[in-house]
Amino acid sequence: MSKASGGGSSKGGASKSRGKDSKDVITKSRNLLTKGEKLFALRNALFDDDPGGFGAERDVTRWVTPFKSYNKNGLDLSIEFAHGESLIGKDLDDLVTLAAEFSQAVEEDAGREWHDEDKEEHLTEDAARFLVVRDNSGAVVGFAHFRFTLHGELADLMEGEPCLFIYDIAMDANLQRKGLGRHLMTMLELIARKANMCEMLMPIPVSDLTAPTVAFLENGLKGWAVDSLVEVSENLADAIDRDGTMQCFVKQLVPRAMEVPTQEEEEAAALAAVENGATKGIKAVSEEGEGEAAEGEAEAEPVEEEDDGVDDWGIEAAPSTPTKSKGKGKKGKKGKKGKKGAKEDEVQKAEPVAMSSPVSVAGPIETVEA
Repeated sequence: MSKASGGGSSKGGASKSRGKDSKDVITKSRNLLTKGEKLFALRNALFDDDPGGFGAERDVTRWVTPFKSYNKNGLDLSIEFAHGESLIGKDLDDLVTLAAEFSQAVEEDAGREWHDEDKEEHLTEDAARFLVVRDNSGAVVGFAHFRFTLHGELADLMEGEPCLFIYDIAMDANLQRKGLGRHLMTMLELIARKANMCEMLMPIPVSDLTAPTVAFLENGLKGWAVDSLVEVSENLADAIDRDGTMQCFVKQLVPRAMEVPTQEEEEAAALAAVENGATKGIKAVSEEGEGEAAEGEAEAEPVEEEDDGVDDWGIEAAPSTPTKSKGKGKKGKKGKKGKKGAKEDEVQKAEPVAMSSPVSVAGPIETVEA
């Protein structure tokens, strides 16, 4: 498919904004998915689990079984799943015919060529997925063509997040304005959410003929808006803008991650997490530092030498919490102190002396809540 064109400003994402009191208002955004998580999400949406490797194509309509029939407004229709490789014979011909009736005039008005052979090739690609609508005689009377992919497919780029990409929604003229289009879009949204897609995306040709479709997305459904996709990828947004034949409508299913960290930033963050551990705030870090400092001082204390009352910084020792001396005189065994023990107590009870040590932690930090 040709590159699409972005129109208007992006209405998605999360960012800082100013509230009434001129305070920063922050809307939370999700964490960016890693490449492995993106591939897992797409594979899980495309294939059933198979211990031997890739399984059969997943029938995603099993996630929305109650929606597989449509019996409203005088219609009696069934909806089934299909994929590109399964489309053969008359079903494929019917889909190409419906697509041409619905889209050929629009595509040509937007300056894009239309060839049935190209559309047939596009519909039968491995990644193509369909909701096929049949009447009570079994004839194909409508369909929705979608794919599980990344935003970048719009411009042949491997960029962006996992999304459900809607290429076509077409139906027989007699079925229009009877709620079927809304029903199919509801099914697609439920499928996208179940498959853990981040967004739904639908390119619309830039043409006056698409006005009813644009009105349907903007007014008939909730959450859809034109999006330049610059927040997703600047390369993608530039490609869309250069092409100029399409505008992209997006519905965000989860908040969009605002900033893409560089590889250096990701590595630095991972290293910092390992070095710092799971700390909960300044207080936790402060207490840990004090504990290590106390342990270091205990290890540095001479074992067999008599304490001279002066530390390594040349300042008289003055612990903030007095400890009971174990100095022994003649009656030390009964808990009474000799002259040496009494002398040590006098040193320990002395008024604390301020000291400038790199392992000292200022008192006010302890009052900060985690």
